[in-house]
Amino acid sequence: MRELGRRSEAASHPYRQIIASADTVPASHLNIQIMAFAPLALLGKSGRREEIVAACPGAQALGIHPGMAATHARALVSDLDFRPAEPEADAALLDRLALLAVRRWSPIAAVTPMDGLWIDLAGCDHLYGGEERFCRRLLAFCRRAGFTARVAVADTPGAAHALARFGKEELTRVDPYGTAEAIGPLPIAALRLAPTALSAARKFGFERIADLLPVARGPL
Repeated sequence: MRELGRRSEAASHPYRQIIASADTVPASHLNIQIMAFAPLALLGKSGRREEIVAACPGAQALGIHPGMAATHARALVSDLDFRPAEPEADAALLDRLALLAVRRWSPIAAVTPMDGLWIDLAGCDHLYGGEERFCRRLLAFCRRAGFTARVAVADTPGAAHALARFGKEELTRVDPYGTAEAIGPLPIAALRLAPTALSAARKFGFERIADLLPVARGPL
């Protein structure tokens, strides 16, 4: 086993020291603590309305989702752990992650508000064994850092943005000529339309991106 970034030195086994110390402690003194946490949701203000702005996977499994009124969420899950959202701190963290991406993975990286990063892999993915291997390493990095992430690789930033936020897979790679097919099943909200345009499109019966593809651009 070798540490990432230090190929000339062998790294010690991460569990060897723990196992060795456990062997020297009487069984009666060993204590394995399992910590259980209540589902977590972050609260924010939308006008005068308090609503969920983010929810952990455990909370989402219980039916809690962003945009839900806080009163509804409290009624649905009584032991939900509510905490105030900190958008300024989130933005600062994303800025630091973007800087890390520039230093470590690609010379071109930027924040995509409110919760993502855009990384240009053109010309540098081969340094990490190709697109898929790089993305797997990126997901592993996020897990080690405590983040839940979804990665999408496409030939346009807009398609990658849509698939990363509205796709169902942890990792999505789109063939160069398969963008329309890949984003077709996604909701039209994935197009980052203005709220007024999104509302108008829904009034005309457009729900998925595929519904818009046959329509001429002029009438739109």
